[in-house]
Amino acid sequence: MIDDRITPKVKQETEIRLRDGSKLLANLFVQPQSRISDLLNDEREFLPVELVDGRTTVLRKAAIMQVTPMEQQTPVYQGSDPYEILGMPAGVDQGQLRERYLVMMKDAHPDRLSNLDLPPHLLHFANDYSARLNEAYTAICREKGWEMSSSRQ
Repeated sequence: MIDDRITPKVKQETEIRLRDGSKLLANLFVQPQSRISDLLNDEREFLPVELVDGRTTVLRKAAIMQVTPMEQQTPVYQGSDPYEILGMPAGVDQGQLRERYLVMMKDAHPDRLSNLDLPPHLLHFANDYSARLNEAYTAICREKGWEMSSSRQ
């Protein structure tokens, strides 16, 4: 039987500096809409981490001196080149373009974000960004003469 109370956690890439001076690049797993500080300040004495090589280990929280989240977002391109908007080279094939478009839409789709109780200005931004991705995808498909396939299959 599956426990409905268990929610999937979000992987956060971090650099962990230990009191002995060593550093670890590791993933911490936090509840959605939680912060790393919440994880570090909960009642547990030990913290499971996933090292970059995929191994899992457990750290004593008292051994941790500093945790620095790694930057995961890249700046959004502000120009009008559809290839740059989607982050793809001009020689991209149809399958690669479609895959990239779907990944970007999944991350930014306003319907997905609307359930997160975000402020209206962020939902407006997501809506504008999704429209921008759609326009870029459509422009490239038309330029190359590709039939645009439905995103639902």
